[in-house]
Amino acid sequence: MIKTLARFVLGIGALCTCVGAGAQSSYPDKPIRLIVPYTAGGVTDGLTRGLAELMRPYLNNQTIIVENKPGANTAVAAQFMATAKPDGYTIMFITPATVVMNPLLVKNLGYNPDRDLTTIARFADIPFVTVVSTTSKYKTLAELLDAARAQPGRFNYSSTGTGSSIHLATLLLEEQSKTQMVHIPFSGSSPSLTAVVAGDIQFTIDPPAGSLPLIKGGKLRALAVSSASRLKALPDVPTIAESGYPGFEVSSWAGIVGPANLPKEIVAKLNHAVNAAAQNPEFRSKFENLGVIFSEPLTPEQVQASIVAERAKWDRIIKANKLDPQ
Repeated sequence: MIKTLARFVLGIGALCTCVGAGAQSSYPDKPIRLIVPYTAGGVTDGLTRGLAELMRPYLNNQTIIVENKPGANTAVAAQFMATAKPDGYTIMFITPATVVMNPLLVKNLGYNPDRDLTTIARFADIPFVTVVSTTSKYKTLAELLDAARAQPGRFNYSSTGTGSSIHLATLLLEEQSKTQMVHIPFSGSSPSLTAVVAGDIQFTIDPPAGSLPLIKGGKLRALAVSSASRLKALPDVPTIAESGYPGFEVSSWAGIVGPANLPKEIVAKLNHAVNAAAQNPEFRSKFENLGVIFSEPLTPEQVQASIVAERAKWDRIIKANKLDPQ
């Protein structure tokens, strides 16, 4: 009797395992929600929506519904994601703010990226371009930084906020150029660039998508880009590394995460779908013209390792500049 009962229990266990495996292998069999932690209409939103459409053929042609949940520098969306069911039907677009900067700069974040999120993919890098007004006398980054070095505390630069990727990138540039400059934070990219155009601020570092129209319109002069190589959108603009600071490379980036405990088979399917979609030539060309660089396909493990390394890099900069968590 006991042996018969044991065989019955084992049989039920095996059946449950098979049903679970079958459910994962048929994934997805219904629409997927892709949460975007930014407002609709920007380049980031467009990048996400374009990718979502191209992912469909690799996910049983299921619809991917893009849903915007902006707020608290991506923390609102991340908190929502941390409570989502780990079945692969709710995933989230991220930038370094979600998994790198927020954990270092926010005391009561409401989520722990290492505990509450599953890394899936990273598909694009978004470098920065250093710009000055076209009325500025500085024609190169070297000229600008040489002048700033000669006048400690008298040069100012703007950013999209204290602790933002732009602010931290400029702090790294200050460190490498041995300059001491004044940080003027703004509430967003548009007012920051407007102040530079007006000559109220001597320079800023900004994603190309925001500054390209002003560069092409003759309002801003591009001095250097922060990527390892020149951008398709600005082929005549040297890199910061070329401008006298070898090894300098800073970019924001675009990735995808899910909730914690997402099954490995589902993670692998989503990773493949993201990487395959990002190879589409028309999609790449459209966003490369806006300053985006598409990453080589990365595994979830490679993406997670890059997050850990990046967090350590910015943690050092944050502590060196005494930026206390808020």
